[in-house]
Formats: sequence, structure tokens, C-alpha cells
Amino acid sequence: YQYRLEDGCSPPPFTEIVPTYPVRVIDGSIYVRPQMLPLQTKSEGEACLDDCASEVASETQDGFYIGWLDKSAAPQAVHTRRVVIALAVLVPFMMGLIAWQQNPVDEGTFEFGNVREFTGTLHMAPVPMLSVEPSSSSRGSSPPGEAASPAVNYLLVGPGKSGISGQLLSTHDGARVRFLGTLLFRRNMRMIEVAQPESIAVLEPAASHDTETRNVSLGSVSFAGELVDTKCYTGVMRPATGKVHKGCAVRCLSGGVPPGLLLRDESGDAVVILLADEAGKPLKINPEWAADIIRAEGDLELHGNLPVLKVRETEHLLRSEEVTGQP
Repeated sequence: YQYRLEDGCSPPPFTEIVPTYPVRVIDGSIYVRPQMLPLQTKSEGEACLDDCASEVASETQDGFYIGWLDKSAAPQAVHTRRVVIALAVLVPFMMGLIAWQQNPVDEGTFEFGNVREFTGTLHMAPVPMLSVEPSSSSRGSSPPGEAASPAVNYLLVGPGKSGISGQLLSTHDGARVRFLGTLLFRRNMRMIEVAQPESIAVLEPAASHDTETRNVSLGSVSFAGELVDTKCYTGVMRPATGKVHKGCAVRCLSGGVPPGLLLRDESGDAVVILLADEAGKPLKINPEWAADIIRAEGDLELHGNLPVLKVRETEHLLRSEEVTGQP
């Protein structure tokens, strides 16, 4: 604690005050009257104050900090400048180093607020999707700057953390339709958020079309990877994987968003395999396994641009907090 000698007040912005006493120096001896002066009374002992100020100046040359002086002691000022300069250099460097060590931001695009018109054939199995043929006049059938591909299949989801209504798809399964939605895309995955189900218009009934999606069987396989919700992974959230996203993924899977198995190779490249049940219907899986490592065994099929695993058996391998490297 430091107080001004002349009145016992603490230096601003502090407001504490200590009592002062009359002091005299007579023939080299210091006399103090043991009777407290009114608070904030300024001392009249100018000679004594001058002597004390000399002592203070002497002390500050040794680097002792006196809070009520206008300037810091020279040694302390030099030290403070060095620390400030060092921090000015070190802090940006540390920020850059921490940023460099972070995982790269996920890819994916969600055209939020950009409502497009889509035309194609609705399919309920093996996962809810819209099959868009090259002859489709649908606006927005491909991401900007990308040429349309034959038989592009788009996953279908509802607004927010929900899947598309099963009753809706059952009513229009196999029919050629037109509706409004919002596009999501990431590498080979395409998805449409059908935020306005009332906009669905049937152009041709299911009876005049093939209700099954064209697929190529790739045989029986067994994969181990991270369970993800495909909507967030395709572009809604960043990051959309790992422990940090587990809570959101649990709610999305609970709401009916199609589950996917995220596989990575040693170079870090990733692909998502869509999961369906063995009968070729949307898979019901424990949503609490989201962001965890699971093993899935079954028959792998390629439905246009979308790989689908018809799962016979699943096994929970690792919780997300136990994962120390890439799966």
C-alpha cells in the first residue's frame, strides 16, 4: 500500500485514506504529536516533505515502485517496455501457431435462403432421395459451375434437425415430381432440404415409372468409421464430425436425418457411405453412437453417385473421446 505523504490519501483511482499526525524536525530529532489530524489535512512541514521527496527519488533510481509518482523508476520503465515489446511479438506468433495446428475447416456448401426448383423421381428406398435425369429441366440440379451428371441422386431431408416425412414419400414414392427446396453439396454428395412440402406437385404418377433406383452391386464388405449425420456433414455445420459435433449429430439422427459412415484413408481423404437396413429401407441406429467409431457389415451398392451399405450387422467400437487419431 502506498499513500501520499502530505495528506495520507492513496493515489487515484483509489480512495482509501490513512490518518496523519503533526511532525516537526528540531535539531536533527523528529517529533510526532500523537494526536491525529483531520483526514486529508495537508502537512505544513515543507522541509520534511522535501527531504522525503529526496529519499523517494533515491529509491526510484533503484527500481522501487512508487504508485503516486508521475513516472516509473527508470529501471522499471525499461523492464516494462521490454515486456510489452516481447508480448507484441509473441502473442501474434502464438495465435498463428495455434491456428496452424487446428484441423482444416470442413468442406461443403449450404445455400441457405436460396430456394430452387427441383424436378425428378422420388424414391423412398434405400434412403429418401430424388433421382434427377439429364433431361430434367430442373433449375439448380448441379452446383454452380458444375456440369449436370446423368442420374444424379439427391438425398432428401426436412427443415432443421429432421428427416423427410416418411408418409410424404410413401404417398409419392416413384412419382415424378416438382418442388421447392434448398441445395447442399459436398464432393459426391448432393442433398435437398425440402422446407416447403406443400410445394410438391406430381407431374407423372408412379405407375408410369420405374420406382426402383438404378444401382450397381459392389459385393459384401465390412467398414469401420465414424457415424455422422449426413445433413450437417454435407454442408450445414462446420465442423460436422468428432466429439465437438456429437450433441448436434445425436439430435439430427434422432430426427430422421439419414445416417452415414465416414471413412478416411491414410492421406486424410474422406468418403461417406450411406447406411440402410438389409431390406433396403432407412436404417434405424442408436443415435447415441453419433461421432463414435462403429463397424458396419453388409452389401455395398452404388446408386448413381451415392454409395449405400445395406447393413446386416453393426458393432460399437470406440466412443468419440477415446479416439486419438483418424479412424
